Amino acid sequence: MEWNLDRFVAAEINEQGLPLQVVSAPREADFVMTSLYQDLGSHMISPGHVIQVKIVAVDGGKQVWSAEVNDYAVFFARLRPHGSGRAAEAIVKRLRNSSSRSNP
Repeated sequence: MEWNLDRFVAAEINEQGLPLQVVSAPREADFVMTSLYQDLGSHMISPGHVIQVKIVAVDGGKQVWSAEVNDYAVFFARLRPHGSGRAAEAIVKRLRNSSSRSNP
C-alpha cells in the first residue's frame, strides 16, 4: 500500500484487537486490502490526502469492503494530527464499525 499504510494498518488491527490474522504474503491470505492514495490541496485545506481502501477476496477478486479516509494536516486554518498512523486508525475504526453492524 502507498505511504507504507499497510504496516500502520496491521499494527492498528493488532492494537485494537480485531479478530483478524494479518499475513505478509497475498498467497497466504483469503482477503487482500489495497489502497489508492491521492494528494489534495487548496487554499482552504492544505496539505491533504484522500485514501480509498478496499478489501477483496483473493479467489475471484470480489470486493467485500471499502472505505474512504481523509487526512488533512490543516483544516480551515486549524492544525490537526495527521499522517499514516492517524489514517490507519481511521481505517481500522471503520472496519471495526462495519463488522460490528454485520454481526449482531
